[in-house]
Amino acid sequence: MKKFLLPLLFIGASFAVAGQSVDEVLSKYTEALGGKEKLSALKTIYMEAVAVRPNGDEVVTKTWKSHNQGMRREINFGMGNITSIVTDKEGWSVNPRSA
Repeated sequence: MKKFLLPLLFIGASFAVAGQSVDEVLSKYTEALGGKEKLSALKTIYMEAVAVRPNGDEVVTKTWKSHNQGMRREINFGMGNITSIVTDKEGWSVNPRSA
């Protein structure tokens, strides 16, 4: 009887555990960032990222974005910088490896 009751207990417990929905997770994340009103008030953001290549070299990316104005991205890969700027009217990029 014990051999039958123990698996039944685990199966019943698994049905009792309820997970969060996607909407619940997103709403909690939005509240943790300050709420929807605060996020809507953001006009500019700055992001930084670092990637490590298989040979150990680091690639550092910096990105600036302004709402309805443009974006600037700088990628430093050790041997030079790739810079790209995009506005609402035009864009340009400088890549020392393609010259």
